[in-house]
Amino acid sequence: MADGHSITRRELVGAATGAALAAPAVTAIFDPALDLVQRYRAGMKAFNEAPDAPNKAVEERLIAATYGPPYEEMLFRFPVPTTRQGAIETAKLLTYEQEQQMTDDAQVNMARALLNYLERA
Repeated sequence: MADGHSITRRELVGAATGAALAAPAVTAIFDPALDLVQRYRAGMKAFNEAPDAPNKAVEERLIAATYGPPYEEMLFRFPVPTTRQGAIETAKLLTYEQEQQMTDDAQVNMARALLNYLERA
């Protein structure tokens, strides 16, 4: 403070500039579709790395503890992606799942075409 009691314009601007520099420049946008895809992939990874279940009851508990909850969300309320990356990751998962399930070739080809477009755009 210049006179010990008031703040000069230079001090005020300097304080504001310092605060702006300390704050993050970009706030990450939450994408519910990307979040869901990532949770599902993490759950599938955990499930696949777990020892084989000795019976159906143990397998059902393992599913509930790994990929089950995000899969349920995917079945009934898949969110609309809010970012380009969310759309790409959704298309990647869709393509992968269709290939693994040996879905109709036309559906797989449509998903691949969509993914190719998104990755190039």
